[in-house]
Amino acid sequence: MTIDEAIKHAEGVAEENSKSHEEWLACKNRGNVGWSKSDIEAVDKSIEQCKKCAEEHRQLAEWLKELKAHREAWEKCIKEIKEWYWNADKQAIAKDPCVVDAMVDLFIRTIEEYIPKEGDAE
Repeated sequence: MTIDEAIKHAEGVAEENSKSHEEWLACKNRGNVGWSKSDIEAVDKSIEQCKKCAEEHRQLAEWLKELKAHREAWEKCIKEIKEWYWNADKQAIAKDPCVVDAMVDLFIRTIEEYIPKEGDAE
C-alpha cells in the first residue's frame, strides 16, 4: 500500500464512521419506545465508537500527510545536495577542510529550508 492509498483509506474509514455515527444518532432520536435499557446503552456505545473511530482515522490521515510532506522534503534535499556536491568545480576544491566545513553548513541549511513545519502537510 502506498502512502497515498493509506491516506485515502484512512479518510474513507473516517467518512464511513461519521456516517454511521449520524445514522445511530438519527436512530436514537427517532424514538426509543419499547427499547430496553440495554438497547439504549448499546446504541449509545455504538454512537461513541463510531465517533471515536472517525476521529482516530482523521488524525491518522493528517499524520500520513505530514509523513508524505517530510519524505518529499528529504527527496528535495538529497537532490539539491547531490547537484551541488557533484559540481566538478566544487568537487575539485573539496580537499580543503574549510571547503568541507562550508559544504556541511550548506547541507544543513538546505535541509532546514525544505523540512516542513509541524502541522504542514503540503
